[in-house]
Amino acid sequence: MTVVIPAYNPGPLLATTLDSVLDQTGLSLDIVVVDDGSTDGTPELLAGYGNRIRAFRIPNSGGPSTPRNVGVREARAPLIAFFDADDLMLPGKLAAAVSALGGAPDAGLYCTDFQGIDGQGAVIKARWLADYRRFRRRLLPTGTDSLGLLPAAEAFRQLLRANFVGTSSVVCRREALVAAGPFDEQMKNSDDRDMWFRIARAGWDFLFRDEVHHSYRKAEGVVTARGGQRNLAVIKGLVRQMPFVEDEADRRFLRTRIQELWRGYGFWLRREGRFTEARQAYAEALALGADLRSSIGRLRALLRV
Repeated sequence: MTVVIPAYNPGPLLATTLDSVLDQTGLSLDIVVVDDGSTDGTPELLAGYGNRIRAFRIPNSGGPSTPRNVGVREARAPLIAFFDADDLMLPGKLAAAVSALGGAPDAGLYCTDFQGIDGQGAVIKARWLADYRRFRRRLLPTGTDSLGLLPAAEAFRQLLRANFVGTSSVVCRREALVAAGPFDEQMKNSDDRDMWFRIARAGWDFLFRDEVHHSYRKAEGVVTARGGQRNLAVIKGLVRQMPFVEDEADRRFLRTRIQELWRGYGFWLRREGRFTEARQAYAEALALGADLRSSIGRLRALLRV
């Protein structure tokens, strides 16, 4: 299995991440770290691991898509795991993925639940997906406790409603990634969810293990902490799915969700004092249908309050 780790100024957290990957047992690992133009000593840290990892350095791209694509191109194994440079693998994570995918040849993506930790490693949320109930009700039994299967079409429908796929929990078949195409390097956020959509649309089933297999570090200053700006990438990713949504109830849900995101983005822009942009965001929300809160927000943006 190849483990792809994009890294941009991860600091000392990268060492603990790499050690947690190297501690995985029961299989041979090809660990690919793509340094996205770090300026914090990452190259020197990586050099210290010698031939236990393969390190590549690229000019800073501004997001995780480019280093992930580089990692996929350099991968040597038929199964590819994605892992963020500040997260921690729990024991047995990768061996469990290999076992699950080995018993489900039509599954192209495997994922799990995970816990949240703070910058010091203390657990702040024991099960990150505890409240994500809808997709769990659609899981088909596989004969293995805690492991369920979502057929491709159902995986697509559930992703419309919520992104239940934690990137550092994912292991994909290389052929599924090839069928879906590369991560979109124009997206600085939500590029991962966009990829999961495309894997589902390519006809690959999903496997979900309802167990915690990694720790997601929720810390300020990392790539994922971008405030309201993230809404734009989420909107772009959801708008892309509209041509592939045939069920009218799903289309109504998607329009409503996109409207909510535009409204939320408008609110964030108002708080930042960017009133002209806020008016445009509220206008985008209102273009999707009448909405009192968007109308009030647009008026407040006009009044610059």
